Formats: sequence, structure tokens, C-alpha cells
Amino acid sequence: MSCRCVVFAAALLVTVEVSAADALQETLLDLEKQVIEAIKRKDKPALKELLSEESFAVTSYGGRQTGAEMLGTLDDVTLTDYSVDDVKLVEISDGAAMLSYQFTWSGGGSGLTGQSTTVYATSVWARRDGTWRSIFYQETPTGDVDTRAVADAAGKFYAALNELFEGNVQPMEQVWSHAADVAYMGPGGGMQVGWDEVLANWRMQAARKLGGEVHPEKMRVNVGQDLAVARNFEVGENVVDGEPRRVRIRATSLFRRENDQWKMIGHHTDLLPFLEN
Repeated sequence: MSCRCVVFAAALLVTVEVSAADALQETLLDLEKQVIEAIKRKDKPALKELLSEESFAVTSYGGRQTGAEMLGTLDDVTLTDYSVDDVKLVEISDGAAMLSYQFTWSGGGSGLTGQSTTVYATSVWARRDGTWRSIFYQETPTGDVDTRAVADAAGKFYAALNELFEGNVQPMEQVWSHAADVAYMGPGGGMQVGWDEVLANWRMQAARKLGGEVHPEKMRVNVGQDLAVARNFEVGENVVDGEPRRVRIRATSLFRRENDQWKMIGHHTDLLPFLEN
């Protein structure tokens, strides 16, 4: 074989390999976007079809979820817009590959809409019974991890609030700082200062078992070194004397970093006539 033929054969082999890699990247990127679109639509059947049984995810603010947990919390996630950039593929083996890309999105699990978050995402796919499935996903923050962490802390507050409506005060105790300088000015009026007073008020509210649910909307978060503020609407309904009562009020929450966790130190809302003392 001539030298020219050897060079031509080598070049052809490289071209085939590059084309195969490009095709695989295109296939997996399309599947990755199907995952994102399923989350955006809150389409649990479509998302479940794309995940493997052992699927696992690690978020930029430290949350960890199995595939089953992702499906279980999908209704709490709001994804309004996104972009995928700077995509790279690494083939791990014949039946496994990893995508790396920059992911920018708006939305949140705690009503954090209107703000944009950018992370570096790594997604691992494996072929299961001839079909590509997502088995692992991890995000690395690009600098706004505290914003997501505060939004997550705010989300835990509203989850605790809905538990409170059923009579369970314990989750609320975990959300708040227990310091003497915390303050609460809720929809019933008045002001409680210090953890003892704040806790007594929450226990009183839990005893009422108002029922219903309240969720945050249009949340805005600002984060400093050790203090953060979240502003949003609280929207939903409670039940008073068997009758549903609409809730739509403004709320401001203050958080402080304590032992590497964001704890609530203040919550202030508009008044609700059916709760005023």
C-alpha cells in the first residue's frame, strides 16, 4: 500500500470517529433537553421514561434527590425559561457517556421566578436495554449559589407553613433561628420578638388547624455576606369555619447564615382580616 493510501485511510477513520461522536452528542443533547422540557411541563410520565431506576441528582445548592424523589417534587418546581451552551461530550464506555454544558435557567422550587441562574451541569447517560437513560446529574455553581440556598430556605418555610396549617409545628421550629433577636409580624397583626414569643405564636396558629395551602409567587432574593432578604406574594387559601378564605398578601422574609445554614430571623406580611386579633 502506498504512503498516500495509508494517509487517506487514516483520515477516513478519523472522520468516521468524529462523525460518530458528533452523532452521539446530538442524540444525548436531544434527550437532555427532553428531560428539561419534561420538568418545565411538569410531565411526570415523560420524565420517568427518561430516567433510569438508579437515577440520582445533586443540585447547585447542595440538594440530593433520587429519581423517585425528583418525580415526587416535580409539582413544586417552576421552570420558565432556559438555555444550554458550550456542550461537550465524553464517552465513558461503549454504553455510557457524559455531557457537560453551561445551563442558564429562570424559575425555582420556591417561587423564585424572574431571576436567572447559571450553573455548570454534568449529566451521565447509560444505555439500558438498548435505550439511553439518565443515571446521574450534577450542578456546579458559577457564583450565585447563595441565592439558590436562600430560595431553598424560603421554600422550606412555606412547606413548614403548610404543615402548620395541619397542626404540625415541628418543621417551623427547624426553619427559624432560635436567637433572641428574631421577630415575626404575621397576618394576624402584632409583633413577636425573640424565639420564645415567635414559637408561642406559631404553636397558637398550629392549634387552629386552618387547613388549606399557601405558596410563594414572584419571589425576589438579595444576598449579602451573612444576611439575606426574600420578598414575594403569599397566595393560596385557608379554611375558616368550614369556608375557604382566599389568601394573597405581600411578605418579606429575613435570613441569617448560622453554622453554614440560612435560618429565618424575620417574617413580615400584610394583614388578613379573618386572622386579625
